Amino acid sequence: MQSKTKVTYPEKIKVQEVNELKEIREALEKLLYVPILYERLRPKIIDEIILYLSSRPEYNKYILQDTSEKEYKSRTFIAYYNGEMIGYISSEVRPDYISNTFHCGTFGWPQMINNFEVCKKLINECENFAKSCRINNKRIKKIRGPVNWPKSMGGLGFQTKGYNERPLYGVAFSDPDSQVRDYLKSLRYQDDSWYSCGEVTSTVWDQGKKAHKRFKIKFKSLEEIISMKEEIQDLAANSFHKILPDTLGGEYRFKDLINCYSQIPMALYGMNDDFNPDTDLNRAVYRETYNECDFNRAIIFAPLVYTRYEDKFVGGIFSLPDLFELELDGKISRANVDTVMMRKEFSNQGGFSLANNFGQKFCNLKGVTYKEGTGIFKDNTRAVKTIFPHLKLIREHVVMQKRLK
Repeated sequence: MQSKTKVTYPEKIKVQEVNELKEIREALEKLLYVPILYERLRPKIIDEIILYLSSRPEYNKYILQDTSEKEYKSRTFIAYYNGEMIGYISSEVRPDYISNTFHCGTFGWPQMINNFEVCKKLINECENFAKSCRINNKRIKKIRGPVNWPKSMGGLGFQTKGYNERPLYGVAFSDPDSQVRDYLKSLRYQDDSWYSCGEVTSTVWDQGKKAHKRFKIKFKSLEEIISMKEEIQDLAANSFHKILPDTLGGEYRFKDLINCYSQIPMALYGMNDDFNPDTDLNRAVYRETYNECDFNRAIIFAPLVYTRYEDKFVGGIFSLPDLFELELDGKISRANVDTVMMRKEFSNQGGFSLANNFGQKFCNLKGVTYKEGTGIFKDNTRAVKTIFPHLKLIREHVVMQKRLK
């Protein structure tokens, strides 16, 4: 619930860097916006933010800084007025966060009262922090946001459409009454990258119908996916998505993915008692995959693409189960189609569509019937051409950017 405090004397606004998790939790409990119909999500969201921060040495004195992460830095800032918390924002500089091949700083979770001076003071702290950092001995030249870490839960961007839609794990939601975006425009931030989200309305994509002649689909267990870490990270590094304006390195994305998959309830493993492969799997290629994979352990949210004859791993769809729905309703029937990766030399050959067809088929068998394609960069003409014909667009987000001097 956001504070209704009115700031009469702007000079009394004080902003402090905070690393005490108890104080951060208190600020989030007071300021974090959650749609009123889904207020029960607030504790889970806050718990995940605190858990994420507790893994960082800036907030946990018992965590040693990994030498491989010496350029990864995190800060949290809270604004006070007469001792009352009235604003919250986080900022990170990470060597694995890339925007159009350049490193940049990020701000996230901008939760505050509607007051220009509060926003200005908080974002100035983020800018100064970003300017103080170096990656590969080079200064940070721009800052982007919101990027809400952990991103797999918080998503990115200010929401501009779809405020009445049910929250989906991994997709940002914003207070429709917030004026923060307008304030940032006054502070020389620009709308830079637009992202769309849409309900997948086509269960079978035509381009995938014949792709089985070239590719085959496999579903792996969580343990098998963990063992594929290097392969998946290599795939991420070689996929077309690397050129996008908001790209995360394979290490972080992999950890995020495993954390999410480890929370899948047992009800989504195995087949239902009334399952009959001869009638429920209406194509021979579906039955082939069913016979070759152990669905008592398989992650149905991650259809992996292999070449049929060389058995080479070349792509996959990594959807996120809607853990918000699990929190609210005790079940999962919704999925966030979050990440699609195909090796460049195998793109536009039907492999992605084939993985979609398999993913939908086996998810539907377990009652996961709602899929939403998310984070679709509107200037990525290939993605728009491939995906948009199969979607009903329902949400939109924008990431803002400012060049730092």
